[in-house]
Amino acid sequence: MKKVRLLLLSLLLFMVYPNFIFASEGSSSFTKALEERLESASSYNDPNTVTIVDSISLKGEVFKVVTKDNPETPEDETETETYESTIIAALVEYQQVRDSIFKFNKTEIYYYDLDNNEFLEVSNVIGNPEFETFNNENSENVHKEITPFSSTLVILLILSACFLVPVLIFMFHGTSGSGQYINTHGRKASY
Repeated sequence: MKKVRLLLLSLLLFMVYPNFIFASEGSSSFTKALEERLESASSYNDPNTVTIVDSISLKGEVFKVVTKDNPETPEDETETETYESTIIAALVEYQQVRDSIFKFNKTEIYYYDLDNNEFLEVSNVIGNPEFETFNNENSENVHKEITPFSSTLVILLILSACFLVPVLIFMFHGTSGSGQYINTHGRKASY
């Protein structure tokens, strides 16, 4: 009986394990491509902080414009193509760092074509109802906000400037030391 259980368990693991391998290969290639894209897109993006909040991976239809229309001619020269591909839609959160002090959490939706290893726009996957649903459910989560540490730092800088400037003015722009000051009529007066 133990041998049968062991055989069934190992058969089950053998059948399930390749699915985990393929899923992790797809998501790891997506994560690697996303980190490269964020790093090349802006020097503010910190690619080491990428976390995938929510994602779906489906076989879907990709709609692409191959050549755009020339507005100078009256005919429509737009060429499009449609093909089936494995697409990952992911709600991704990462950090942007400005001046190595101020950090922002940014959340965006990315679409990635696993078969062609390229990022897609929303307009490329708009014909797929699953991706439309994913986009509608997660569009309210797309945002950019300053981290609590950075906002506290900004408030402290503003408050210190408000109090420090008057103190410095008082220290260095005091009276001349002779006990006299100039009144509004231009005459010296003593106090």
